[in-house]
Amino acid sequence: MISYENAAFKDSTESRQKESGNVYLVEEDALHCEEEIRERGRENKIQEDSRERRTRLLKQSLMVCLSSLGMWTTGSVIGFSSVIAYDLETHNTTIYGHPITLSSEEFDQLSSLKSIAAIPGACVIASVMTLWGRRLCMAVSGLFMIVGWLGIVLIPGVNGMLISRFISGFGIGGLSISINTYVVELADLEVRGTMAAIITIGIIGGQVVTMALGYAFRYYTVGLLLMIFPILFLLSLVWLPEGPSVLIVQGREEDARKALVRLRGKYADIDAEVQVYKDMNKVTEDNRSPWRELVTREPLIDLARVSILFVIMHFTGYYVVTANIARIFNEAGSAIDNSIASVIVSSVQLVASAFASIPIDKLGRRKSLIMSYSIMSVPLAVMAAYFGIFSDDTQEETNPYGWIPVVCLVTSQAAVVLGANPIPFILSNEYFPTFIRPQASSICFVIATFMGFIVLQFYTPMVEGMTLAGVFAFYACSCVAGIPYTFFFIKETKGKHVG
Repeated sequence: MISYENAAFKDSTESRQKESGNVYLVEEDALHCEEEIRERGRENKIQEDSRERRTRLLKQSLMVCLSSLGMWTTGSVIGFSSVIAYDLETHNTTIYGHPITLSSEEFDQLSSLKSIAAIPGACVIASVMTLWGRRLCMAVSGLFMIVGWLGIVLIPGVNGMLISRFISGFGIGGLSISINTYVVELADLEVRGTMAAIITIGIIGGQVVTMALGYAFRYYTVGLLLMIFPILFLLSLVWLPEGPSVLIVQGREEDARKALVRLRGKYADIDAEVQVYKDMNKVTEDNRSPWRELVTREPLIDLARVSILFVIMHFTGYYVVTANIARIFNEAGSAIDNSIASVIVSSVQLVASAFASIPIDKLGRRKSLIMSYSIMSVPLAVMAAYFGIFSDDTQEETNPYGWIPVVCLVTSQAAVVLGANPIPFILSNEYFPTFIRPQASSICFVIATFMGFIVLQFYTPMVEGMTLAGVFAFYACSCVAGIPYTFFFIKETKGKHVG
C-alpha cells in the first residue's frame, strides 16, 4: 500500500489551515495529493480482478438497498395521505369500529403535517449526526416512523392521527438527511451516482406499494403492513457499517480502516483514503463549530448553488403534478380513472428511476441535469398548448384528445427522475466535506421542503390567475432556465472525492 508521506504537503496544508481556519482551502490540495497517490499506486498495488470487484460492488449495493428501506418507509408515509382520505370517505370507521369523520381541512392537515414536521426532524438529526454517527441517527429516525404508524392505526381520534402524522414527519426529516449522507459516504467514487439513485427508487416504490395496498385493505391494515419497512430497516442496521468519513472525524481511525477494507476491498489504498478524509476535515482538530465553518464564503456559495437547484426543481411542477394528478386529468377531459392515472404515473416513475443511475454515473451530474430539463420542457410545453387550445369553455366533458396529457405527464414525470429530482439531493451531500455535510444538507432539505409547501399552496391561485395553460408554460420555462444555470454554475462531482 502507498502511505501518505509527503511532509512538505502536510506542512503547506497545515499552515494554510491555521491561517484561514477554512476546511475548503485544504480541499484542493488534498484532492491533488490523492491523484498523485493514485498514480503512484497503479504501479505498485495488486489490482482487483473483475470478478472480485463485481462481488464487492454487489455487497456494497446490498448495503445501500438495505439502508434505502428507510426511504421506502418515507415513500409509504407520503403515499398514505391519499389512502386514508379515500378509506375514511368510504367507510368512516376506525380499527375499533367506532365512527370517525374528518373535515376537508383535517384531511389537508394529515398531508401537510408530515412536511412541516420534517423540517425540525432534519435540523435536529443534522445537529447530532457527527456526534452520534450515521447509523444511530438512522435508527432513531426509524423508531419515530414505527411510533407514527402505531399511532395512526391504534389511536382512534382525529387529534391522535394528526399527532401521529407529525411524528412520522419528524422521522421523514431525520431519515432523509441521514440516509442521503450515509449513501454518498459509503459508495465508491465511480458508482456513487448509481447508489444514490437507489434512494429515489425507494421513495417512489414506497408510494406505489402504499397506493396498491390502499385499494385492497382498510387504512389501519395498510398501516400495519407498512410497518414492515421500518422494522426491516432497523434490523438491517445491525449488519451495516458506520460511514468511514464520520469515524475519522470522531477520531476512530482504526474503526474507519476496518470499514474501508469492508467497503473498498483488500487491495484498496486505505492509507491514502484515510489521509484524504483527514485533510478535508482538518478544521475539526481546532474544535471549530460546523455552523461557523458553514457561513464562510466557499460553503455559502455552494449552498446557494444547490439551493437554487431545489427552487428550479419545484418550479418545474413535478411535485404539484404528483399531488394533483387526478385534478389535472379531470381538467384535461381525460377518460382515465383518477386512481388508475395516479398508479400509472407513479409506476412509470419507478421504472424510470431504475434506469436513472446509468446517466447519472456515465454522463455525470451536469449532463444528466441538462438532459432531464430538456426532456421535461417539451411535454410541459405541449401541455400548455393543449390547455390553451382546449380551454374549459370549449372542451367537451370527455375530450377525444384526452390521451395527450396522459402521455405528456408520464413523459415529464419520468424525465424528472433522470436528474432534476435526485441530483439536487446528491449534490447537497457531495458539495460539502464530512465536517459540515449534515448541517449543509439539512439547510438544503429545509429549503426543498419549504418550496414544496409553497408551490402546493400557490397552485390554485396560479391556475385562477394564469389558467392551466399559463401554469404549464411557467413550468416549461423553468425547465429551460435550468439548462443554462446548470451549464454555468453547477460543478461536476462525478468521480471526485467528497471527504
